[in-house]
Amino acid sequence: MINLPYNGEAYRSGFLLREIKVFDLACTLISKVPYDVLGSVVRCHEMVRAASVILDLTFEDGFYGMVDHSWLWLEPRQPMSQPPRILDVYVPGRVPQVQLVDTCSRLPWEYRRGDPRTDINKPMVAELIRLMTSE
Repeated sequence: MINLPYNGEAYRSGFLLREIKVFDLACTLISKVPYDVLGSVVRCHEMVRAASVILDLTFEDGFYGMVDHSWLWLEPRQPMSQPPRILDVYVPGRVPQVQLVDTCSRLPWEYRRGDPRTDINKPMVAELIRLMTSE
């Protein structure tokens, strides 16, 4: 099992146990995926869709800063309420690659919702699901 960096209690205390368990599972799933699949570099958009099927989470397309990006919501998003926490399985330009993100209004907000993507490589999503669920 892959753990959060520094693996200390203080580092983990801001998140619920069930969120930590989903995070740990996501780390395991993503670790099975190579850099390229079916002759193309894996993008966050396909990775998120594959992980959403396995983890039974809702994905969102939009932006991380100014970069096109996709991520997972840890709970269903409710209109007119604080956004749920985020499980980002392919954070652009940061490590670790898989991160839990608190959406507290006191923290900087780098995630912005956008239009649903229409350029998803569906065969790649199917192959990612196969890779993630293989022994």
